[in-house]
Amino acid sequence: MNERKNLTIMDYFALYQMSLRSYFWRVDGRQVMKKIGGDLVSDCIYIISVLFSYGMPLIILLLAYQTVRSLVLTPISAITGAYASSVSFGSDLFTLIFAIVLFLMISPLVLNKERFKYNLHFKESAWWKNTGIRPSRIKKDKGLYGEYIATMAAEQCLKNNGVYGKIFNNVIVPKKGADYAEIDILSVNETGIHVIEAKARGGAFYGKFLDKKWRQVLGTQQNEMENPVIQNLGHCNALSEYLNQKLPDGTVKNKATYVYNFINVALLVIFEIEDHLDHSVAPSEYFFGMAEGRQGYQHCNIVKAYKKRFTREEIDEIAKVIEPVACYTEQERAAKLQARETMYNNSSYESPIYSMVELKCTETDGSRVNCFFICKKERGYRTYYDMQDTLFKAIPNSTIISEEYETYDFRKALDYFNTNVKC
Repeated sequence: MNERKNLTIMDYFALYQMSLRSYFWRVDGRQVMKKIGGDLVSDCIYIISVLFSYGMPLIILLLAYQTVRSLVLTPISAITGAYASSVSFGSDLFTLIFAIVLFLMISPLVLNKERFKYNLHFKESAWWKNTGIRPSRIKKDKGLYGEYIATMAAEQCLKNNGVYGKIFNNVIVPKKGADYAEIDILSVNETGIHVIEAKARGGAFYGKFLDKKWRQVLGTQQNEMENPVIQNLGHCNALSEYLNQKLPDGTVKNKATYVYNFINVALLVIFEIEDHLDHSVAPSEYFFGMAEGRQGYQHCNIVKAYKKRFTREEIDEIAKVIEPVACYTEQERAAKLQARETMYNNSSYESPIYSMVELKCTETDGSRVNCFFICKKERGYRTYYDMQDTLFKAIPNSTIISEEYETYDFRKALDYFNTNVKC
């Protein structure tokens, strides 16, 4: 990621466009889907979007160029006796000032205030420091744009809540073999370890919240999509295992219980969503919704929702362990992900094996207790069934006391568990 040079005029132009409200510019182009000839409101929005996303900056630049040109020619006109240039300079300057004042008056209507303020300090953003990816590239790639907006929302969330934290992008968590878990954004802060999955999608979503797939309706289109919350749970589990291996013993008091401090965050960007999902069964600590907006993660009161649980020293200790897997170049990251793809293609998938195990687990107060779980063994990893939200989660800081009844059928494992364990 060797792009950390001075930003070009195209980068600043991209930052300007990305600061506009969604009605006037969006990376997916949906704000100009209705062309001239539709209803009057759509026609007006289309004309204004073109004017402010492209026309107004170019007009101001041309006027600025003409004003500077007239200013340069004014001394020459004084020597030659031609007074037209000085008159032209005054006229051009007045027109430029008028255009700028007009734009400033209209800007609150066309600019997204929070994006604009963030983009003004782009070089200080976590995105630029972590990735070095330029604005002119972001605006051409819907996936990058989604991750950028989610990173912005994560930074603003910490600022709005007044909590200390560190944000990482593209964290490649090593797993067994050549496997990796790729985390889009990671926010380690006082309220927990927020594992963030960014999706450049929107529309209306239907299904049960913890189904493997959801139904997405966008206009007249209907699609089946992978559940981002379930997808992100795999990232949480992988990171849990990794931190358990890498955190030094005795330095972070939460090491034994940090598995209870993960927040599963799935953010939708670009345009609004309608949540028609059945939330009757859902994880206890998660966030699903828009990255931006009043109801978005950007303005979520995370202190009230998740409480403070890490000290600054603990955050720094965890961040120190994460830094080595969040500093890959784009080429290195692509090579690792390609190796993972090759491994998946060359290896046959084996169905998970379920069993009943007795674990010695660590409670939040540090005490050790024995608990029974349904264990799922898959790709060399063990996860354990949470009866409350029906999810399989890693419990790395635990010891297996006993294990019995292996089967490929989860339903049989559940029946065996219910028969033999008194809840």
